[in-house]
Amino acid sequence: MTDITLTGMQAKAVKAIKHWYKYDTTVKPWYYLGGYAGVGKTTILKHVLAELGLSTEGLTPTVVAACYTAKAALVLSQAGVPATTIHRLIYNVHHVGDKQIDAKLGEIKNLELQTLTKDDPKLAPLIERKKRELAKMLELQTTLNEQSRAQETKLIVIDECSMAGEQEAKDLLSFGKPILVIGDPGQLPPVRGQGYFTARSPDFMLSEIHRQAAESPIIKLSMMARQGQTIPYGQHGENVFKIHRPTVDPELLLAVDQVICGKNATRLDLNNTMRRAKGIKSVLPTPPTR
Repeated sequence: MTDITLTGMQAKAVKAIKHWYKYDTTVKPWYYLGGYAGVGKTTILKHVLAELGLSTEGLTPTVVAACYTAKAALVLSQAGVPATTIHRLIYNVHHVGDKQIDAKLGEIKNLELQTLTKDDPKLAPLIERKKRELAKMLELQTTLNEQSRAQETKLIVIDECSMAGEQEAKDLLSFGKPILVIGDPGQLPPVRGQGYFTARSPDFMLSEIHRQAAESPIIKLSMMARQGQTIPYGQHGENVFKIHRPTVDPELLLAVDQVICGKNATRLDLNNTMRRAKGIKSVLPTPPTR
């Protein structure tokens, strides 16, 4: 049992989730716990698992936890709930062979070399088509893993559930296990489509921001954005900056852990700025220098 004392709202959330797990999973196969950053969703999860006698550890864990991205799974694991990605949990992954990828890269390189000596307007669109073909080849091809740990567990926990689309959600539900999904209604939906689990209102919505969390500049800025306030340019806290695009320093871009921008065109521009700062000239993905 975690030694953190719950607030009144958190205690109500734990009670509601326990009631669902014990009595309502037949009619409600998944339960949605919602809350903005800093409300203690992971703390509640740990209390729920402890009070239900469920564990993510051991050879035969009684609960498995997963997130859409590896980064989110790492964060949840570091918070004390071992987690993996949804894809690793329930899918088998199939890769296109290296020879096929190398052949496609060779086609692209040969076409790019031709542009140096030929003024052929057909080359540019052909190169773009070949790059799209390469991108498709690099996408992971998956099939449902019938031997997944989700087959034997008593509870599946999905954190950052806003990123899970319809296909992932239906595949998770196909194992017939109760699913506790946890997420922030203010987060972005999947790259394609909409979040399946966040298409309806949370079963329980947490709104109290902890004092310690409220001191985080990232959470402060997220609250300002959610309330429609203007976030001023400049430094916020020790490591958070809002910078006007024309004044961006490439060295600062390379020094930070994450860069957030509002438009896809800006993302491409910033990526190219960072690649130039690193001396990367190829338009293709390049292995890091040692």
